[in-house]
Amino acid sequence: MLVNATSCQNDETILRQEGQMFTLEAAYGTGTRTTLEENGSGGYATKWSADDKIYVTDGYGLVSGVLTLKNGEGESTGTFTGYVSGNPAALRYAVFPAPTNGQIDLSEVDASQADAPMTAPISGSKANFKNECGLVRIAIFNLPENADVRLSAEGITGDLQVNTQNGVVLEPSGTADEIRIKNAKNGQAFFVPVIATDNAVSTQFTLSINGKAKTFTAQIKKGAVTANGVPEIYFSDGGLIKWEDYEPDTNTDIQNNYLLKDATDLIWLAKQINEKGRNFNEYTLSITEDIDLQGYEWTPIGNATNKFNGSFDGGGKTISNLYVNNGKNNNAGLFGFVQGDKSNKIEIKDVILENVEVKGGWRIGGLIGSCGSYTTVSDITMKGLVKIEGYSDAGAIVGGNCKNINNITINVEEGSYVQSTVGTVGGVIGLLTENYHAENITSNIDVIATDVVKANNPGVGGIFGCTNGYGTILTNCSSSGNVTIQNASTTELAQKIGGVSGGKHGGKLTLTGCSYTGKLASSYNGTPIATFNNNGLVGGDQDKNIIIK
Repeated sequence: MLVNATSCQNDETILRQEGQMFTLEAAYGTGTRTTLEENGSGGYATKWSADDKIYVTDGYGLVSGVLTLKNGEGESTGTFTGYVSGNPAALRYAVFPAPTNGQIDLSEVDASQADAPMTAPISGSKANFKNECGLVRIAIFNLPENADVRLSAEGITGDLQVNTQNGVVLEPSGTADEIRIKNAKNGQAFFVPVIATDNAVSTQFTLSINGKAKTFTAQIKKGAVTANGVPEIYFSDGGLIKWEDYEPDTNTDIQNNYLLKDATDLIWLAKQINEKGRNFNEYTLSITEDIDLQGYEWTPIGNATNKFNGSFDGGGKTISNLYVNNGKNNNAGLFGFVQGDKSNKIEIKDVILENVEVKGGWRIGGLIGSCGSYTTVSDITMKGLVKIEGYSDAGAIVGGNCKNINNITINVEEGSYVQSTVGTVGGVIGLLTENYHAENITSNIDVIATDVVKANNPGVGGIFGCTNGYGTILTNCSSSGNVTIQNASTTELAQKIGGVSGGKHGGKLTLTGCSYTGKLASSYNGTPIATFNNNGLVGGDQDKNIIIK
């Protein structure tokens, strides 16, 4: 069994005689290799990699050794060579990846190395590996420093183990079927390998932190695990959080006002909207303390189905280390989608964002992905290292829209940027539509479009990707970041670049007190554009309906 093989500690090894060199031919069984990312769906090539190591044993630790790949890199069959601690004829099992001091090392999680532990019976000098483990993924958030973290399980076969990923250390706790987990960091996922069969087996786990316990159930089979949606455990001063019972503090002096003091409260807000469809209409959410989101892969607050309809007051506090990876999905940022309506005009204000990374499809911003036309965004500061990457409608603050935006300061570190693959992209807002007002905005962030193609409202600008006309007024807007179109599909689109706005769509656009001091660079089929229209402030054709004061 895998667990018996991997639970052998170094001090249990009995050297019956001098070590002997042993060579093993090791192959992957067809269709048995899976990855953690795919969680059992497979689809990856199975190949040995350089420096792969396997552990061989008789199952009792009396004869054992670690063999290293000698030949077969890039192939599904390879030869492994190394010393064993006794008679090679007694070897019965092989394990990959090789455990260290009884722990399975999953520090490199990819399609060719350490996806899921595999075992193989040894027949002479050959071994055919198959998945024999299920992997339970656990992430703990708000984990206190030096916390006493323990994990126990009922109904598993063999010993309970944990990998050594990112310095997580396993220690016996002195209780049967329980381990102590040390050095786990806030939000860090670690994987518990458990002996598995071809059929799913329901296994109950209990995680305790400083004596506060939470139980969850995992369905385990070879190479695939579901554990109530893969458990993410959240801890607070009161112990392990049960979201169905949790609620932040409220302001007794102001009606409909929640006070958000930490990451847990922000997560509660996201869960209330995204999972329960609560829109917070006529509510104000107020930040009362600086909030560090380090270690969280953030789920944006609100989406196209369940929009945030309340107001948000940052209180001048800093929200730092925001990380969003929305893949190809739209509406990404601290907020995914904020709306408001004619009878409920909402405001997002007084927020400081520091160190922000957001990736997604359309409507991508550090603060808001998609912003309804009844929303005002004001008094926002962004600093630190900022990286925003989207398909189109991308901006450091807002991906698209907002009725009014004012008092915005972007003063970020060198290396910060906003980038789109097709346009539209702006240093502050990707797309600003008609009859909007923007004033008192400064930005030093670089803006990059790797390509600009024919689309609705294309444009690449230092502050706005594109501004629709029809009464839009820009006042006291200045940008100093470099603005670049690396390649445009036509010469016309290569002109959709400006220090303030990449383009104007229809009607009249007025700029008062606006300036640009960065560098514009645009090309079409490798040919640079030599001149820029509208004083380099607004992209597109030279237009009499662009009024510059």
